[in-house]
Amino acid sequence: MPTEITPTDFTWTPHIFSALMIILGWSVIYRNAKKISSRNETFTIINRVADHLRSIEEKTVEFYSHGHEKQHPALWYSDIALHIESIREHITLLKSRKIDPGLNHLANLREHTSLRCEEAGTMDQESKILMFQDLKAASSRLLDTLHKKFEQRHPFLN
Repeated sequence: MPTEITPTDFTWTPHIFSALMIILGWSVIYRNAKKISSRNETFTIINRVADHLRSIEEKTVEFYSHGHEKQHPALWYSDIALHIESIREHITLLKSRKIDPGLNHLANLREHTSLRCEEAGTMDQESKILMFQDLKAASSRLLDTLHKKFEQRHPFLN
């Protein structure tokens, strides 16, 4: 004769259900923490690019204003080239995170900083101002592109 099922036969069910809920909860928390961490790391890389861009702008303004008298153009350009190389490396890191602004921004940046560095002492004020504006525009386009790609990849939560 079959035995009757009593409520005490299923006392283990709440324990298994609780364990499954804990495992599911931790997996969701882990996945969200990974996304947030990746987002923060990516934004830090973009901030480092912004720091390099600011440094390039400051050093270029200083050099073209009166630094050409203190420093040889080749030395100044090697310093700028190091910053541009660092930006390229950061962009490579961002590409691995699926944020690719393209390298044409770096070409524009290099062009606007160094195209006429040998003429820094003989350039008139208006030409220098136009060059500074072009440099700032190239820098802003790169940062703007990075921020737009970042926002597409990591949309802000409402």
